[in-house]
Amino acid sequence: MSVINFKEANCRNCYKCIRYCPVKAIKVNNEQAEIVDYMCIACGRCLNVCPQNAKTVRSDIEKVKAFIKKGDKVVFTIAPSYPALVGSGRAFKFLNALKSLGAEMIIETSVGAMFISKEYERYYNDLKYDNLITTSCPSINYLIEKYYPDLINCLVPVVSPMIAVGRVVKKVYGNEIKVVFIGPCLAKKVEMNDFSCEDAIDAVLTFEEIIEWLDGDGINIDSREEFTDCVDTMMPFKLYPIEGKTIDCMDVDLNLRKVVSVSSIDNVKDLLNDIRSGNLHGYWIEANACDGGCINGPAFGRSNSGVVKRKEEVINYSNTKANFINDISNMIDCSVDFTRKFINLSDKWKMPSENEIKNILSKIGKFTKEDELNCGACGYDTCREKAIAVFNGMAEPYMCLPYMRGRAETLSNIIISSTPNAIIAVNNEYEIQDMNRAFEKMFLVNSTMVKNENLSLIFDISDFKDVIENKKSIFNKKVSFKNYGIIALESIYYLEEYKIAIGIFTDITKMEKQKEAFSKVKRENYQLAQQVIDRQMKVAQEIASLLGETTAETKVILTRMKDMLLNQGDDE
Repeated sequence: MSVINFKEANCRNCYKCIRYCPVKAIKVNNEQAEIVDYMCIACGRCLNVCPQNAKTVRSDIEKVKAFIKKGDKVVFTIAPSYPALVGSGRAFKFLNALKSLGAEMIIETSVGAMFISKEYERYYNDLKYDNLITTSCPSINYLIEKYYPDLINCLVPVVSPMIAVGRVVKKVYGNEIKVVFIGPCLAKKVEMNDFSCEDAIDAVLTFEEIIEWLDGDGINIDSREEFTDCVDTMMPFKLYPIEGKTIDCMDVDLNLRKVVSVSSIDNVKDLLNDIRSGNLHGYWIEANACDGGCINGPAFGRSNSGVVKRKEEVINYSNTKANFINDISNMIDCSVDFTRKFINLSDKWKMPSENEIKNILSKIGKFTKEDELNCGACGYDTCREKAIAVFNGMAEPYMCLPYMRGRAETLSNIIISSTPNAIIAVNNEYEIQDMNRAFEKMFLVNSTMVKNENLSLIFDISDFKDVIENKKSIFNKKVSFKNYGIIALESIYYLEEYKIAIGIFTDITKMEKQKEAFSKVKRENYQLAQQVIDRQMKVAQEIASLLGETTAETKVILTRMKDMLLNQGDDE
């Protein structure tokens, strides 16, 4: 499982994480950002800038709770930057709150800083090393191992204070002890499993996680008593999290080397490029991924104070007279190996040919050098850099926002301009904002001449007034525009967000005329049918009358004949 990544549901294709990632270790797949572990340096910058708060960080809270529930002895080692989190005046109460979670012992990680400072001194004084870079910051170590492997020899082969404390605790108290580091750094979650660092630390909690745990258990820091039974050390090791204070922890001749402190990955990359170019020699370099040092770590949690105030809190705490210094002689006397190895972790991208780059760029309408805007909206500094990322499967071709916007606008314009329906947009003051060609043709106007003019110059606007004032749309209302000889179906929609009313008119004049012509034919056919019926009825009546007369005459004649025959028989 990755230590840090993004929630799939919340990614919104803003590419802000890519823009801020100093090593472009973020892959976009099916419009979803993913952190590529083997490229990531765990600086946490991408997660802190995500506008959707789409970050996921592996939490060790349940793991530590399981240690305590099982009955394991748990040691908390807390980064000396914690006064910047809770304030120097609450620091001892905060330690008490931590103890109440079930820790057997609390050791300030400044103890580890004391151990590795002694190791640093040996390398500082050995002039067979040209430039040397401190190795307390795991993100800087990963940056060099993955992207500057040729400079691995500049890394001082010594563990970080966190690993140093873990090794000492397990050496003194036994390997069954569970050591849990608490600090503001996400990279520590990765470092605990590093090659040559394994088994020193059993879990890592960020300041964010520890506050979450305290809040979840209903532990109020301010209600606790002050706790001074913390294993720690003295000045200047307590100032280790502040940028530039590493050298103060070392007893060395400052004239032997050029000493500098560099913070933020961008500045460190510039420095590494200078070393690679052969421009720097004889330097001792304190390198920090976070601007200002560890007091500005990515997992610091909620804090209303900036770097300057945090620095002040750490300094104030380090000068507190009530600060109790435990006897750590049993730790100092133990024999522990603080060395570590750094290895080449680079995985170079495949470099596409010039034709392959041009082919990728052509897919997003970039055919010439002038088409390459290099705007950085996709997260990459240049269009070519993004094309190389596409070639390596790290990006998608259509991440180019100017291209997608232009394409969307072009398609929209094509649809709107080619539709036979007349479309017009007016603002709340009934001023014409835009119209399509069909509207110009239907109402005999020129858009450039009437833009920003009142719609009443063209036709009656009572329907638009009704829609804008009542925020109620009209659908398929039949309207006759007598001045233009037009009958149309009118639909008017109000867009509240933009304060715009959109009118759509479908010309049904021809249809209405056809309907009228058909209606006229129906009326004429009806009249003809009625005339035929009337004539037929008249004829029928005349025939009936004639038939009635002849029938009566026949009856008289036959009656007479019958009487004659009867009478004749009787006479004979």
